Amino acid sequence: MVSPIVPVWLVAQLFLQQELPLSDGLPETVRAGVAREFAVVEGPHLLAEDLELQWGGQNFSYFLEGRDHLFWTGLRYRGEDAVAPPVIGQFPKHPDGSAATRTELPINFDNVSRVFQPLLLRTPDGHLHVFVGSENSQGKGHVDYFRSRRPEEVTELVALGRIDGGEFAGFHLRMNVALSKDGERMALVVLSCYEPGKHLINTPLLVVGHRDGLDFRFDRPRVITDPLRFFYPLVAATEFGVVMIGAVSNDDDTHRSAVLMHVDWDGQLRERHDLPPLPEPGKFSCHALQPIRVDDWSRVVFQRSLVPDQGRFRSLEFWEYSVVEQSLVQRRSIRNDIEVARSITNGGELLPRRDGPPVFFNNPASQAIHVWEGDLWGDGEVRFCPFPETDPGKRGSRGTRSIYLPNVLQGAVLPDDAFFLAADVTNPDMQKGHRGPCSLLTWRIRSRFESANED
Repeated sequence: MVSPIVPVWLVAQLFLQQELPLSDGLPETVRAGVAREFAVVEGPHLLAEDLELQWGGQNFSYFLEGRDHLFWTGLRYRGEDAVAPPVIGQFPKHPDGSAATRTELPINFDNVSRVFQPLLLRTPDGHLHVFVGSENSQGKGHVDYFRSRRPEEVTELVALGRIDGGEFAGFHLRMNVALSKDGERMALVVLSCYEPGKHLINTPLLVVGHRDGLDFRFDRPRVITDPLRFFYPLVAATEFGVVMIGAVSNDDDTHRSAVLMHVDWDGQLRERHDLPPLPEPGKFSCHALQPIRVDDWSRVVFQRSLVPDQGRFRSLEFWEYSVVEQSLVQRRSIRNDIEVARSITNGGELLPRRDGPPVFFNNPASQAIHVWEGDLWGDGEVRFCPFPETDPGKRGSRGTRSIYLPNVLQGAVLPDDAFFLAADVTNPDMQKGHRGPCSLLTWRIRSRFESANED
């Protein structure tokens, strides 16, 4: 199948091959190329243009694909000193669909110093479940829970109150959510606040939700393990328990590594894997926890970026964890010489398929989004292919921050033939060092899979 935009891609390929001598900057098996398995067929569509700069779109459920709509969340930018109200929006997937809408979430701003971007889950009946964190002036966080009044739309929300913290007076709102495949259970992983004589800060907590009618009923928080500094959890809620992955740091934050923990649904730790750290000061970031395949949640996969503070080399790693065997294996590591091919190994998103291994997307140098096609989960050749249509410079923007793919671990619908990808970009009038205003854009990507690989 020939796409009308292939000539643009050919130009992009020649440019990349001129500017990036990839045989020196990356392994010989990684080459610039033209996408064969994917094509941009729509977009960009503007979802919003007045948001605070997003953070962690590749990690958190800010963007979901439903049956008829895309659903997204954000924080409306009102200036550097103002508390940003949380908003939720929907956008029709089909040209003859309903109009795009957005709704401001009804949060009580009394004694609120900060609001966190809402997290989304979609249950199989099409209802959206929304979790909004807010923090008071004493640094205590709370989580408000909402549900859509009707399936497959968020124009009206039902406020269902705050999640009970039990013995914990408040939360430290580094948190994430995940949904079981049948939609009957969910997991919220959040951190504790410091309470003198009672609790240390950053103690990981598991809050399990059980579907009761249309809503979730929540257990009291359970302590998972000792405090973990700088823990931002990625979460998968599987039949075999809850898997969470996140960065951990030493006391002065000079060495940051990562840990995977697997707990049962009662919060008991079944397995822990501390990923190999860097020998020198540097940073890790783990991204894009997904199942190995859309319908196979017995194994989960994620991507890790290694960024030493000094030196020329960074690494992009792909990992796989068997929830049944409780074993962790690195499937591939790609080393990047940043003096030759800078930022090629930025973190990004993974897309599971029904057949074949996942596909990786990222935004090198915070510019055009790229897809990594080929034998990424083996040791064969990989094509590193740009989507020129996603270049933020076309809108006068300085760059993209995060990219978003719908995640089936959060209840997203993932059609076989196409899916939507989103990114937040800085607006041309955004001042350096400010949090906004930014725009949220989306593109429809067609998947062709002319040569799907087997893992």
